[in-house]
Amino acid sequence: MYPIRPLLISTGSALMMLCILGAFTAFMFAAKNGHLDVVDALLSRGVAVYNRDVKGDTALMYAVHEAHPDIVKQFVQAGATAELTDRSGVSALALEKADDDRDMIVLLTTPQAPHH
Repeated sequence: MYPIRPLLISTGSALMMLCILGAFTAFMFAAKNGHLDVVDALLSRGVAVYNRDVKGDTALMYAVHEAHPDIVKQFVQAGATAELTDRSGVSALALEKADDDRDMIVLLTTPQAPHH
């Protein structure tokens, strides 16, 4: 296992993990894999939450898709919006409405106190 957490934190969202990861930013990798500590560290360093991968997905979309509510909450507190759409025109909110995941829908639609 590679020591990915220190690498992700030190390089921030500019890190592009090409090849098998498909152009992920550090945020996307952390969000997809449930690394709340990495998400918190990147947010505290002011890394933007709106970067997109080649499909137009954001880190919030990965967190929603992989059902990581604590990470979704952190992104929403940092100003991420659930209405942004990928290249197919699908938003994180639309995905959760289709899945009828009421808890995640509440997280995505309820204003949160800003992340500090």
